[in-house]
Amino acid sequence: MSGSLSCLDVDEALLLHPAELVTRIRTLKDDQPPLILIGNRCELASILTKQTLFQFLPQEERTRIEAFYHLADQQRYGIGRVILRAILGHWLSIEPSSVAITLTTYGKPYCENAPLFNISHSGDCIALAIHPSRTVGIDVEQVQHHKKWKEMAAMLWPEIVIKHIESFPIHVQSTEFLNQWCQYEATTKAHGLGLSAQWEKIASEKRCHLWKLSLPETYLGYAAML
Repeated sequence: MSGSLSCLDVDEALLLHPAELVTRIRTLKDDQPPLILIGNRCELASILTKQTLFQFLPQEERTRIEAFYHLADQQRYGIGRVILRAILGHWLSIEPSSVAITLTTYGKPYCENAPLFNISHSGDCIALAIHPSRTVGIDVEQVQHHKKWKEMAAMLWPEIVIKHIESFPIHVQSTEFLNQWCQYEATTKAHGLGLSAQWEKIASEKRCHLWKLSLPETYLGYAAML
């Protein structure tokens, strides 16, 4: 664990004028942690006008927004993509909607000749980790009680991890499960692996730097970097 990491709140002004953000990203050195951007869904939902969506997103992503049944899901996806494309478009000096974002074998998005990034969202929190030269992963989760955490953990993790969680008092085991889950997902995403990746596979790979994110108390989050 590399300690805690503060986050930069994103507002509409930063999205429309991302030059300052891009400058900050460009100056990050290899041994420095990624820049973490946090957006609030309720506060940023107003940016998702037809004009903004047409300016920032290609047709494929605008169609995907419409495919989400719930408005909150539309907003989470749309805001995350607008934040990402605002930065990448400025970095590449092209229109945000023209940025080519492709997927790896395991579905992790990336962009040629641009910073490395990863997005996560939960509840009203949208988070982006970005670094000019290091592979990153991020996961944020809204804190909630998981009655069947042991069944979920058993599908992915070895017994030693489950025993670790059970060593906590019963009333905090669900929270510790979520804490472990955030670390696991951020790490798998940094490695570019899917959630089906076995714990042993991750452990055998190059070790990640891992930071706990400074978030409101109703959220947990971690960022990882290779």
